[in-house]
Amino acid sequence: MICDRASSCAITRDVDKNGVLMHSEDEGRHDDRQTRHWKESFSLGYIEEQIAERYHKGDMSDKNVVLFNCIHESRLIASALINRGIDPKGLITPDPKVKKDYESIWGIPVYTANEFYKEFRHDAFVVIHDWDFYWWRGWFEGKGYYMGHKLMVIKPHANVKVHYFQRRFNCLNILGENWSKFRKIWLGYSTYRRLCRKYGEQTPIYVYDYDGLGDAYVFGALIKAQLGDDSVITVRKASLKKVLDMFGLNHVEVLSEAQSQALYKLMSMYKKPPRLHPMTPVPMSIHTDILWCLYGSKLNMLDMYKVYLKIPLDETVKLQDPSTVSDENIDALFRERGITDGNAVILSPFSNSLVSFPIAFWEQLVKTLSGMGFQVVINSVGDEYVLPGTVTIDYPLRDAPCVVERAGYFIGVRSGFCDIISNAGALKIVITPKMEKINFNGHIFDAFSFHGMHIGRNIVELEWNYEDFDELTSKICGILDKYRKNSGK
Repeated sequence: MICDRASSCAITRDVDKNGVLMHSEDEGRHDDRQTRHWKESFSLGYIEEQIAERYHKGDMSDKNVVLFNCIHESRLIASALINRGIDPKGLITPDPKVKKDYESIWGIPVYTANEFYKEFRHDAFVVIHDWDFYWWRGWFEGKGYYMGHKLMVIKPHANVKVHYFQRRFNCLNILGENWSKFRKIWLGYSTYRRLCRKYGEQTPIYVYDYDGLGDAYVFGALIKAQLGDDSVITVRKASLKKVLDMFGLNHVEVLSEAQSQALYKLMSMYKKPPRLHPMTPVPMSIHTDILWCLYGSKLNMLDMYKVYLKIPLDETVKLQDPSTVSDENIDALFRERGITDGNAVILSPFSNSLVSFPIAFWEQLVKTLSGMGFQVVINSVGDEYVLPGTVTIDYPLRDAPCVVERAGYFIGVRSGFCDIISNAGALKIVITPKMEKINFNGHIFDAFSFHGMHIGRNIVELEWNYEDFDELTSKICGILDKYRKNSGK
């Protein structure tokens, strides 16, 4: 998968005449371990913080923003930028194979380094990872791109940079790695003992070390249906706790990311962890675990959680519906914003985990929907871009299913929010960007399809590439017209 691949080419200094990296076979083997350690330091939350900080300075919105290297972190960066109304204009690849095989990735044109400079000259703003900048700093500064001036460096966690330099000295390497492991194990054990003292020694603890809202929704519904409220669930974000609260799960603990990962580290020491259960679709041994190899081809998201909960795959499970809110709350919200029941489209154009479609597509879709007589409503959160011509509303996650049902229609890119509103009675059009495989042979659409998981109702799913947007708009309008005609609206 291109978007998840850490290219060993990104660790060399030499650039050929076409602006692609040259490297020896030995260099690739030697530094691939370092690349993986570097890669582990990036997370969605950490990237979001840095992008938000730079966005508020106001020096990105009017620039041609270009990303460097098409690895997993670049996908997260692209999502964070599009969510703020900034479409990346290019992606610089140091890998000649990528340039040869792909004209664009995630709908973003691909350039070699020299092609980038020929196209943009000094009229660009480059976002690059700290590891890549370490090797490419001289090239960029020679072209007039300096850190803080036309170039932003995404920094890793400080302890990872220390770990990199420890690798150069054996004594520090041994001492540093062992001390780091001991600290993680001790933090995991102390966190585990605290939970045992609070909830009892025999209470099972499910460790959800992931940030996905949709996964939390599916996992919470499955836990409530199968185990009730007799278990402890740990999450690492307050927003995830709010999702689980929708199912009346009362024993939910919010941990720090370090505590959550330390519990995972503790589990890896036991053949049979004492009452600790990992709950994430991404297993700890991601590159060797057979489940991960089957994800998106033979197993979908619901299947993965069934496996972790030891539920037979062929067993039909009726998922618990989330609790609803009073209609009075929605009445007041709709009156305040002038929204008409049954004639509003709740638009959800952004996703944290997938690269959404260009802003121009969504803006044109808003105009088309308004021309059809719909009110277009968007739930703007934080720095998210507000599309012109939309009505903005703000509501908590627990109200989302009722808001969508009262509005009558929903159109959105596939995200965790789609899972949360999947049981609403409104017509829901969910669009999954057609991306590369998520592992060796699994596709995103197959892994997260509502029809494949038998979750939700009244959902139309579309898988679409990053082109032919006029055709996509026409398809959406056709679905809406047919639904209106059949429902008599």
